[in-house]
Amino acid sequence: MTITTINSGRLYHIYIANLTTAWGGQDVHLTEQQALEYVHDPDGFAAKHFGLTREEYHEWAESYGKALCGGKTSVGKPCGNTLTRGCQLNAQTWKARHRSEYCKVHGGE
Repeated sequence: MTITTINSGRLYHIYIANLTTAWGGQDVHLTEQQALEYVHDPDGFAAKHFGLTREEYHEWAESYGKALCGGKTSVGKPCGNTLTRGCQLNAQTWKARHRSEYCKVHGGE
């Protein structure tokens, strides 16, 4: 979204993007250069903004920030259990905990 304002006879443009997050969305104010980057590649911009790779960003947003256990099932598949206090995490906390900590079944808390 671009908002145009006039202050003291000067014209200003304000750029705002709503980035998809684990909890819905977040408005971010952008510089003109950032607005151009966002328009060119919205997901890439959002991933960079949150300190994630594109793949991590998609997984984080689509899972609602749910960090999963790093253990394996008895047949060798990744455990699907959510970590204790592992829901709707911000991007950096999710990245640090997802698939690197363990659920109660695999010896975690």
